[in-house]
Amino acid sequence: MRLQALVLLLTAAAGYLLAHAAPADSPKPNLVIILSDDYGYGSAGCYGADPKLIRTPNLDRLAREGRRFTQAYTPSSVCTPTRYAILTGRYCWRTPLNHGGVANTMDPLLIETNRPTLASLLKQHGYATAMIGKWHLGYGTAKRVDYTKELKPGPLELGFDYQFAVPQNHNDITRVFVENHQVFGLRSDKLSPAPSKLGLDAPERDDPKTMEQLTDRAVAWLEQQRGRPAPFFLYFAPVAVHELVTPSAQARGTGAAGPYGDFIHDLDRSVGRILTALEAIDAVERTLVVFTSDNGGVVARTSKSNTQARAMDAGLKINGALRGGKHDVWEGGFRVPFIARWPGRIPPGSVSDQMIGLVDLYATVAAVVGEPARDPGAVGPDSVNLWPAFTGTPEQSLRQDLILQSANGVYAIRSGPWKWIEGVPLAPPGRTPPGRQGPRADQFRPQLLNLEADPGEITDVSARYPEVVERLSARLQQHQAQGWADLWNGRDFTAWRFHLGKEGAGNQGTFTVQDGILHCSGRPAGYMFTQRSYRRYTLQLEYAFERPADLTNDAEFRGNSGCLIHVAEPNALGLWPRSVEVQGMHRDAGLILPIPRTLKCELTFDRSALERVRKPVGEWNLVEIEVNCGDMVIALNGTVISTVSGCELTEGPIGLQSENAATRWRSIRIREWPLPLALDPE
Repeated sequence: MRLQALVLLLTAAAGYLLAHAAPADSPKPNLVIILSDDYGYGSAGCYGADPKLIRTPNLDRLAREGRRFTQAYTPSSVCTPTRYAILTGRYCWRTPLNHGGVANTMDPLLIETNRPTLASLLKQHGYATAMIGKWHLGYGTAKRVDYTKELKPGPLELGFDYQFAVPQNHNDITRVFVENHQVFGLRSDKLSPAPSKLGLDAPERDDPKTMEQLTDRAVAWLEQQRGRPAPFFLYFAPVAVHELVTPSAQARGTGAAGPYGDFIHDLDRSVGRILTALEAIDAVERTLVVFTSDNGGVVARTSKSNTQARAMDAGLKINGALRGGKHDVWEGGFRVPFIARWPGRIPPGSVSDQMIGLVDLYATVAAVVGEPARDPGAVGPDSVNLWPAFTGTPEQSLRQDLILQSANGVYAIRSGPWKWIEGVPLAPPGRTPPGRQGPRADQFRPQLLNLEADPGEITDVSARYPEVVERLSARLQQHQAQGWADLWNGRDFTAWRFHLGKEGAGNQGTFTVQDGILHCSGRPAGYMFTQRSYRRYTLQLEYAFERPADLTNDAEFRGNSGCLIHVAEPNALGLWPRSVEVQGMHRDAGLILPIPRTLKCELTFDRSALERVRKPVGEWNLVEIEVNCGDMVIALNGTVISTVSGCELTEGPIGLQSENAATRWRSIRIREWPLPLALDPE
């Protein structure tokens, strides 16, 4: 059914493009994407903001000259995952940043340099490309970025010709700009740390002037495109209206909503300058302009500046009538302003109620520039071509569903009028998910909402529509399963090899298959390994023990059965000379992990958590192991029970072992990460 729907969608989109797209010999359009920061659904005049409080004449003009979308969604209610999705056409939770959080200022580049991006796609089509503004996707490959060195790889390795960026957030600890591969104006490698400052020896950003300085750079780059035959792509990411709220001197005191409203005026003025620059180089008619936001606006009354509370007290509805805001699983966290203008192509003054995602920009732009059919499994896998929704009024929804994830890792799925909230909070490896109490407790429970009948997301109707819950829950799980590779096919051993160690350990006859489940008697001991090696990945498997009599005493924790990952071939005695056992997964279950004995890596288990979460003999246990450079996190049945840091993990096969204890395994799968990525973003 999914394949048939995809074929119908692609066929319909292709037919529409043949009828409405520019002729094949017409120049490709320029593209300007303006991605504001924390800008709420109700914070523009064209989206209902009270003009007595704030005024957004330039955004309102853009809406009059283009199309305004009422159901545009970010994939996340925080910024890094949305920025990742826009550039790659891929949900960020398919990366190690899968718990809903954001990248730390010191984290390496999140996007793999061999992954196609909007910039690399357009560069292949002859575009000049620039990224100006907030980046927040990391630099380099080291575990911790050294801003005194070359910041590479970064945007330039992802297809951009030029970068002038704020590394993470407005008022982040770097307090500098980055230009191409270097901190802008870096004088030396000396550091003079101060509270909330890295102390780089470089010109420090002046927060109230940052918006103007970034806009100056964007306008200057557009001026450089004057008269050039090549089309251009500008990815412009203003820092407004993210904390700290620091309106410019020109905007200060210009509205009735306090400093927050004034900062909105800075953003609108910046948009106006971009539109004026396009006019100055005579590029309006051949430029597709998109304005949107990375997530909903902040409505918490405990923000750094507390300016949002003052604006709301004045009457500003930051996210309109939507419930919640940034960080939340509610609509206010995801539904954002989205305006598109391309004179002669997009009907002026029009409104679309089509559900679209910012993740869809990749496939949509690819269609507009005439990119040949792509492999959706590898290129923009979560992106859908929605160009017909930009130019026409399709009778059917072009998107079957959208996956959303809150800052606490809670997944939700939108489909038609429905929104299913899974209600399970997540956390970075080594941290504990938030409890189901407190101000966000209502987000941490499963619930089904009908947004047409209940736009305020008040009433859970899951008991009334169990068939909808079943369908959407299955769809969510189907999306989540994409990107994983099965290590065990449930039938044979074609992807595995066996080791004959001491006393005949590893004989293939030790292993049997029954109903798709792998069994090992444990006598003689059995060892089997994948044919290929791995280095950075997340591994999941389920195991259970069959014979209580064969298990050792709880106090011993010998670790003789379970899963192992080694860095060198075992010697003739069946020993693993460059590995250590991770003991305590179960009474007689353990892991052998790729940690050379010569390195002093302290690995301990949370015994109380282990005792609390492990299942009795005969029941299935879920093991999850995340390996990334020198870090490793081990979880049992959803609870982190051990972490390792600072070890150089060497590539090696993944194996299963059973010694004495009869063991069963099933659902063995892996998701690989091509580059080192941070496991613990802030």
